[in-house]
Amino acid sequence: MPRQFLMGALYALLALLAPTLYGMGAIAQALPPNAVLDFEFCGLERNCYVFLQTLSPTQRDWMMASLGLDYLLMALYAPLGWVLLRLLEPALPVRWRRATRVLAWAMWLAGLADAMENALLIQVLAAGADRGLAWPAGLCAAIKFALLAIGLLWWLGFGAAALWRCWRQRPLSTTA
Repeated sequence: MPRQFLMGALYALLALLAPTLYGMGAIAQALPPNAVLDFEFCGLERNCYVFLQTLSPTQRDWMMASLGLDYLLMALYAPLGWVLLRLLEPALPVRWRRATRVLAWAMWLAGLADAMENALLIQVLAAGADRGLAWPAGLCAAIKFALLAIGLLWWLGFGAAALWRCWRQRPLSTTA
């Protein structure tokens, strides 16, 4: 993949990500603290019905808006993770490149898990009850967050190591 293409994609994704995150933050202000995360994982704790009863009708509407906007967010973070890891790949020792490439493709799986999670949570929210859909939604959320965390830690760790190698190979001053 040409580096120039990846850099252009990176800039475009970052430009679209900023207003999307702003919108998600504005929606989160209309909800109780941690409501989105609590809702994502309520199926694993088997308390979705109780959680939904704590929301007002307006807050349920905001939660539905959050799930809708999250589809745009996943359309941005999945390719962003892919691009960032693919940009990192050539800077790594050969033995780590394949794992980095596989992890880059796993970012798309995280987006798919998020899409499945949202589809299930929309059904839970619309029905006002669990109906057996919240547990798989929680499992999808766990998979999504696990993949994203691994990708982020990989990128930060190996990115810092690559920057360190570059810094050590270049002299601090060109004057002798």
